[in-house]
Amino acid sequence: MSAALDGTGRLQGAVSFANMTDLRSAGEALIGGAEGPEVAFDLSGLQEASTLAVALLVAWLRAAEGCGKSLAFRGAPPGLREIAAFSGVEDMLPFRPEPNAHGG
Repeated sequence: MSAALDGTGRLQGAVSFANMTDLRSAGEALIGGAEGPEVAFDLSGLQEASTLAVALLVAWLRAAEGCGKSLAFRGAPPGLREIAAFSGVEDMLPFRPEPNAHGG
């Protein structure tokens, strides 16, 4: 299954070599076009945790830093967080517990 990133930052499917470049570009466009200081990505629809998915998040994080914005990765599957921890990048990735969490 391929992955898709909609205009609200919801990632669905599986990240692969075939779609990595398109997903990276779509995320960078979302980050660059965001009006507020933080951009949230909903990862709850991610179907496969992989090192490619972690690399994608790192690329988006670098893009956000280049734009002076912060990110929030909400609803990350446990396997994705485990790969990030094993890779030594979990602490740098802004994981949040829930997708679509609202303040209050």
